[in-house]
Amino acid sequence: HRRCLLQVRDVTETVRRERLLREQAWQLRQDLQTLSRAQAELQHSELRFRELARLAPSGLFETDSHGRLTFLNRAARRMIGISDSDALSEIGFTRCHPAWAQQLIAEVGAPAAIRDGVWSGQTAIACADGREVPVSQVIVCLRDAQGRMTHLATVARA
Repeated sequence: HRRCLLQVRDVTETVRRERLLREQAWQLRQDLQTLSRAQAELQHSELRFRELARLAPSGLFETDSHGRLTFLNRAARRMIGISDSDALSEIGFTRCHPAWAQQLIAEVGAPAAIRDGVWSGQTAIACADGREVPVSQVIVCLRDAQGRMTHLATVARA
């Protein structure tokens, strides 16, 4: 007589875990596809916005929370007389406005925009040739998710 030892093991839990892992993997693939589509749409939207901002007929200016220029569209660059290739790091905010307009913006416009979200008024742009061009200017305060000011954006129209 030979004896045979047969071991029977309940694999129900293993099968359940494998099914759960397959379901989670499928859901993860779905989530990644959704995220990928959303990211592509966001990139497309950002590119479209950047192109609109670049080509807008009004001057668009942006400064960081320290007053450094971070963006000028083509119209703003033409207003102050600089080329598309001129680096913003070399152009200070003071280059964009005559002294009286700088003072108005520093003492009234920027504080009101930071406090109220937006300010509008009549200022001027300082051109490279020394002329002052009167503009209607709107300053908007941009904030991060915590409500801290990150940038001031300006629209200026002659």
